[in-house]
Amino acid sequence: MERLVSRVTRGRTPEDKLARLPLNHYQYPVGSIREVERLGLKLTLDLSDLVDWAIFFGLVDGGLERLYGHAQPNDVVIDVGANNGMVSMRLAQRVGVRGRVLSFEPHPGNFRRLEHNLSLNDLPHVSAFHLGLGEDSGQAAMLSVDKFNLGMHRIVPDRSDGAQPADTIELTTLDSVCERHGLDRLDWVKIDVEGYELKVLRGGLRALEELRPRLFVEVDDAHLRDQGDSADALLGELDRLGYGMVDAVTGTPVIPGVGEVPAHFDVVCTPASHRPDASSL
Repeated sequence: MERLVSRVTRGRTPEDKLARLPLNHYQYPVGSIREVERLGLKLTLDLSDLVDWAIFFGLVDGGLERLYGHAQPNDVVIDVGANNGMVSMRLAQRVGVRGRVLSFEPHPGNFRRLEHNLSLNDLPHVSAFHLGLGEDSGQAAMLSVDKFNLGMHRIVPDRSDGAQPADTIELTTLDSVCERHGLDRLDWVKIDVEGYELKVLRGGLRALEELRPRLFVEVDDAHLRDQGDSADALLGELDRLGYGMVDAVTGTPVIPGVGEVPAHFDVVCTPASHRPDASSL
């Protein structure tokens, strides 16, 4: 029945009425493992996890689809917050074997899932690293927030909300990554790190100013505030760095200080040196 339902839901957004056909992910017990092939990629999925569940039933994220559409053959891409590896692998399909994807995931369990899914596929141009990116190199405690959404593991300074520490993780910086791997070119950086986005940017100022990659960044004001930052501060820093921003789903320009900032959205950021018209994004 699951596979039959997935044929109906495949290619639809989570907002589509037909996306309500499957059982919700949290109705599956943890460890509801399925071996599947989606979009030419083999994956091991746990249907109790929100992201795995969405992949299994073929639901699409409009913002990420826009990112995949703009990644080009031979591009060099860094995926910060790789989770189960699906985004890295989709990008690898786009950039091809002459391109390169560097995939970073600090959480031990998620990194095992990332490595396993990569092992199922012939993608030699993807390199996975058991590291997080931040403002400085060092260590941090990563917290488990929701067993039904493994992508929500995050570094939260205040642990009084009942979240439990998952593990001690290692952090490096975007600048260190570019130096260590000898990157003289960087086309895209995708950052989805549950409120740590501004710290990732601060740890990569040299790379952003010298290599001028395009960026795909999650903006969640509540998660950013947990880290002492805010959506306004993140968008303001991107503007200061000379990036034009559009909403990743709608393509609507995002101008810091103008209008109300949504609580949660993704932005595609293009440096002024090769900023296309918003309509093309």
